[in-house]
Amino acid sequence: MALPSSRPISKISEQRSPAATDEMFASRSDKEAPPAVVSVTSPFDLLVRDVRIVFSKLRYFHLLLWPFFTKKPEDELYLQSLPNILSIFRFVFLTSFYTLGWVGAIIIALGFGIAPASVVLLPLAVVLGLITWWILSEEVILEPQIAPGLHRDTKSEERWFFVNGIGVNRNWFNGNSKLLAEMFQRPITPINNKSLGFWLDLVQSIIQRDLEYFTQDGRVCYQVVKDALMEDSVKKIVLLGHSQGGIIVSLVIDRLLAEVPPEKFEKLEVYTFASAANHMNNPGKVIRHMEHYANEYDFVSQIGVLHFHPRSGFRASYAANNAWDGTLFINKGATGHLLNQHYLHKIFNDPLLKENSRLCQYLGGGNPS
Repeated sequence: MALPSSRPISKISEQRSPAATDEMFASRSDKEAPPAVVSVTSPFDLLVRDVRIVFSKLRYFHLLLWPFFTKKPEDELYLQSLPNILSIFRFVFLTSFYTLGWVGAIIIALGFGIAPASVVLLPLAVVLGLITWWILSEEVILEPQIAPGLHRDTKSEERWFFVNGIGVNRNWFNGNSKLLAEMFQRPITPINNKSLGFWLDLVQSIIQRDLEYFTQDGRVCYQVVKDALMEDSVKKIVLLGHSQGGIIVSLVIDRLLAEVPPEKFEKLEVYTFASAANHMNNPGKVIRHMEHYANEYDFVSQIGVLHFHPRSGFRASYAANNAWDGTLFINKGATGHLLNQHYLHKIFNDPLLKENSRLCQYLGGGNPS
C-alpha cells in the first residue's frame, strides 16, 4: 500500500455519506444510541470470524509502527532514549520468543513425538512459564501520574482512569500516562494491561471480546470505576482506553450497566483510541459523552472500531446488529498505532477537531460544560 500524502484536515458532518468526500478527518456520530446487544452467535463462530478479520486486514500490518522515526522525547520510538530502546528490544523479544516457542514446540512434537520432544519442550515450557510469571506479577493499578506543577488533589472532584493497549511495557505505559496527565492537566490513574508480546496480546484480545473474558486488569478497572460512580463526592469520571484497552473498557461498561443505577452514569465519560473492541454499549444514552479516535490505516483500528462502528465506512454486513455508541473521529490517510507517537501528538492539533471533540476541550486543564 502506498503511503498517503499529507492533506488538510477538515470535518465531515454526520449527514454526509462517507464515500462522498476525501477529507482527512471525519467525524461521525449517531443521534440515537442503539439498545444494548448481546451476541447470540456461538463463541466458536465468533472466534473463527475474528481470525478471518485479522487475516483480511493484514495488508495494514506493516504500517503498525509507521511513521517510525520521531524527534519527540515523549514518543515510544524516540531512539535517543535508552528505556525506549530497551522497550523495543523487549517487544521484539517477547513477540518472537513466544511465537517461535509455541510454533517450534508444535513442529518438534509432530516430527518426533511427544516423548522424545519432551527433552526440548520441558525446558522451553519452564522458561516461558517464568517469563509469563514475571510479567503477570507486575502491579495492575499504579499511583496516579501527576503533571509537573500540579498537586495530587488537583481536580479532586474528578477521577481519570487509563487502560493501555497491545504490546505496551511499563516504560511506554508510564510514558502514555504521563503525557495524558500533562496534556489534560489532571492526575491520571493508570491501569496496567500487561503485555506478553504482540501476537499473544492479539490472541488474548480476540478471546476477551468473543468470550467476554475478564482479565485481572479488567476486574480491577471495573471495581475502581464502580467505586467512583457510587461515591457522591466524585462529580466526573473519565475512562480512557487505547487498543486492547478499548476491549477492557467495553467489557467494564457492560458489567457496570448491569449493576449500577442508570442515574450514576451521568458523570461518566468514555474516550478510546484505536479501540480493538467489537461493541460499545450505551442503551438510552445513559453515558452522555463517548468518543472514539482511529487512524484510517491502523491495523488494530481496522480489526476493531473501524470494522464494527456503524458509521466507519468499513463496517461489515454481519456487524449490523453490533451496538456501538459514540462519535467516531477517523484520521483519514493516517498510519500507526502507538498512543503518544501516532495519536496524542497528531490528532489534537486540528482546530476543527478541537471545535467538535469534547475531549479536546479538556486540553490544558479545560472544563467543558
